[in-house]
Amino acid sequence: MYFVADLASYYLHTGDKDFVTKEWPVVKRELAWNATRVDGNGLFSTRAGVDGADWDFYDGDKGGEVSAYNILYYKALVDGAALATAAGDASQAAAYRADAEALRKRINERLYDPTSGLYKISDTQSGVAQDANALAVLYGVAPAAKQVEILSKLKSSLWSTPYGPLPFSSDAGNKDLVSPFISGFELQARLATGDTANAQELLHNVWGHMIAPGPNQTGTMWENISGRDGTPGLGSGASLSHGWSTAPTSALSSYVLGVRPDTAGYSTWTVQPHPGDLTWTRGSVPTPHGDVSVNWTANKDKNQFNLTVNAPKGTTGTIAVPVSGRTGTVRVNGELVWRHGSFAAAAGVTQGHFASGYVYLEVKRHGTFKVTSHQGSSSN
Repeated sequence: MYFVADLASYYLHTGDKDFVTKEWPVVKRELAWNATRVDGNGLFSTRAGVDGADWDFYDGDKGGEVSAYNILYYKALVDGAALATAAGDASQAAAYRADAEALRKRINERLYDPTSGLYKISDTQSGVAQDANALAVLYGVAPAAKQVEILSKLKSSLWSTPYGPLPFSSDAGNKDLVSPFISGFELQARLATGDTANAQELLHNVWGHMIAPGPNQTGTMWENISGRDGTPGLGSGASLSHGWSTAPTSALSSYVLGVRPDTAGYSTWTVQPHPGDLTWTRGSVPTPHGDVSVNWTANKDKNQFNLTVNAPKGTTGTIAVPVSGRTGTVRVNGELVWRHGSFAAAAGVTQGHFASGYVYLEVKRHGTFKVTSHQGSSSN
């Protein structure tokens, strides 16, 4: 199922429809097999010792209706629908979307525990799972109204070591190994929901520990970390250069720099920085149309945020600039586009609205956009 998600991500970032068409039969076979494992409750069910293994191979297989597996299956169905559309199979896309919605409903009915406010490990295990809850938020299985609470309770339940969260609560009986792989999904979930402060803390605890000077410092990311003493987990068998553990690379580009594709190949895109306590960031993201270049600075003393976006030809997008409230002002290339809750069009900027601490601006041409937000009087 990870393959389906990976292929969909590849297509979103590249727009490579030829490769999707080539791999489409593989996607259909994967999702057809998944469907054979759906039980009478409408949930994906695995068999311990047969097909229940995942990233934590050292903990053994998980059987039954495992929350994380079902949420991953939901993601595979949603992404399968997008790949079906790219491959020109509209009927299969519709079928996957219907299956995904039915599965999302059953996950929330049977695997969410209203007492704890978190998703259970499985229908037979009531402990807390980092993967299930992080993925539920990141992939939209959890209702939007519950996502902040889930992330808060996930922190209070599992952030028990100075090296990062344990993947399962102690009552689950799993090894006390911090997983940078699964913590990467939690990092993305926190950034995607605007929980930037906790995302930075997570980044510091897990990946900051691995790059800190010491006898195990390699300049690369480890497969896992001992929750007891911070050494590489699994002893001499541990990988100290593990691709699974590199989530910050994409997370920092997508959320801190702030560049994300909205449609395949960045035909449409969003630039939405999550500055946290940082004062500046700059970088370029390659797309089939050319680089999307971003440079931003945050001056908290002046309540001002400066953002420059260079958008390539053949694309349109959304620029979201942080503001302190509706009463702020926003200028684009010197033109006032937002003042005290009202939008005014400017060259290349056609629409604007405020939501959750950002003014969102719709951009309909290529070129350079110098955006400045300021919380102050209307003269600014």
